[in-house]
Amino acid sequence: MELVDIMGVARSLRPSVMPEPHIHSEVEVNLVTAGRMTYRFGGAVHALDAGQIGVFWGTVPHRVVELAPGTTYVCVYLPMPAFLAIPAGERFRRAVLDGRLLVSPADACDEGQFLRWHRDLAIPDRRRALLVRDELAARLLRIDLEGWRAVALDGEDARARRERLATVQRMAGYVAENLGRPLSAAEVARAVGLHPNYAMALFKDGLGLTLGQYVVQQRLARAEALLLATDRDVTEIAFAAGFGSLSRFYEAFRERFGVTPRELRRRQAR
Repeated sequence: MELVDIMGVARSLRPSVMPEPHIHSEVEVNLVTAGRMTYRFGGAVHALDAGQIGVFWGTVPHRVVELAPGTTYVCVYLPMPAFLAIPAGERFRRAVLDGRLLVSPADACDEGQFLRWHRDLAIPDRRRALLVRDELAARLLRIDLEGWRAVALDGEDARARRERLATVQRMAGYVAENLGRPLSAAEVARAVGLHPNYAMALFKDGLGLTLGQYVVQQRLARAEALLLATDRDVTEIAFAAGFGSLSRFYEAFRERFGVTPRELRRRQAR
């Protein structure tokens, strides 16, 4: 299993002006530790000052267009499936999925925490990656609780992008509601009123995963939680998580976690 599937990556560096915009499928969380970074998001330009955190979904074309001397920052990427699992408020979740830049003041301990995440994610250790994911999730929930402001995107392109991202969210929500039974691309596309080919292209562009990959990932996450939080039989857990056969469950589980379900349970119980 790739650790980026759990958490993504982190960077701590002196940024540079980007000649071209770029996109990616993760939620990006940036802490400016010194100076000022000016971004262009779609048609909007906004600066983040030292001591500010910026949160946005990387599917919005973005680039750094201006830097104050001595600017430094720490950047953490959270895979979209991990973001969707956070029990954030609907207004916060909607703002991110609408493609807006969310800005919040940093706490006194944020610089040390972000730098520790950077160090942890440089180590190929699944436990550290899971810890960073959970700590970042908690930090985003605190941002939601304590206050943030959203910078709107401009123009027709921004409205069209928000509509596409809202469709991706609806598809992901449909998957979550029906995870325990067989799902097909045609069914998920029908739930949002789109042709399957177009719906699946939107889904891949938005989440960075095919529908099949996302469904398996979510079923494995449910199985892992049941293994560690209950004493239910492995066979029962496999079917409760939505796998249609034990062989497919064991194959997918070992591919992702590197051990069998029983071995994972046994290790966690030590």
